[in-house]
Amino acid sequence: MTKVGEGKELPQEPTVDKSRQILDQNTRKFQNALANYSDGDEDQKTHLKGVMDQSLGMIRSAVAGIKMSGIGKQETQVENAYKAFVSEDSPENLSALQQDISTLQEYNKKA
Repeated sequence: MTKVGEGKELPQEPTVDKSRQILDQNTRKFQNALANYSDGDEDQKTHLKGVMDQSLGMIRSAVAGIKMSGIGKQETQVENAYKAFVSEDSPENLSALQQDISTLQEYNKKA
């Protein structure tokens, strides 16, 4: 039986391609939760906020693995727009958040 730490291979950091996949998956997951948020009751909103929080954490982690100019700044804009949306669920804040997450996806598609 192998003990922890006795493995011959070190854990691998995610590759840029893997980070891009994670970013793509989590931006879509975030957008789906966001699309359903406004129509939900309080229990659904609580659940969807948790999904968005988790997705945003994964987005942050994936962006750190993608070393591309501008993507980190865009991820920060998404976080700020999300905070504004959570504090005030207005059509303007929703629109800004949707635009920022779409722009982040565009950055991810650029090679």
